[in-house]
Amino acid sequence: MPLFLGNHNNKVDRKGRVSVPASFRKHLSSDDGCGFVAIPSFPDPDQPDDPPCLEGMGYGQLHAMQEAVAASYGIYSEEYQSFTELTFGMANELACDADGRVVLPQALLDHADISDSAVFWGLGSKFLILSPRNHQKKLAATLRRTGGRKPNVLVRPTLSKTGDQP
Repeated sequence: MPLFLGNHNNKVDRKGRVSVPASFRKHLSSDDGCGFVAIPSFPDPDQPDDPPCLEGMGYGQLHAMQEAVAASYGIYSEEYQSFTELTFGMANELACDADGRVVLPQALLDHADISDSAVFWGLGSKFLILSPRNHQKKLAATLRRTGGRKPNVLVRPTLSKTGDQP
């Protein structure tokens, strides 16, 4: 499972090309090259100060999400239909060129308010692409929402390949 970490501010050229951080590309590479899916965010009515962005992820994460939704809901349920329409129906497949850049279509640039630079913000199994201004707004909103504290998460130890505790 990929682990996208940190934030990286990269220039966007006049053609909408932006370099994907090398640390992200290593998780997005396959025999077919480097690529990922970018999905426009949608406003959450409960979080009005949450700015627009793009959610990026590899195909493995997208498949895992689809399997989880298919296992939880019937394929004709409202939840399944909403998920597929707003995820797969809005997804953009982006391929890296030989220099590790992708072209962000104008509709995605407009949605995320990206002009001359884009921040790739690693969030573990996925990442966000957003303007530097919206990155700061989103980070400030998260700090307000959490009071600046990290949630207390129970982490269960996993067994090593030999069966011993780590």
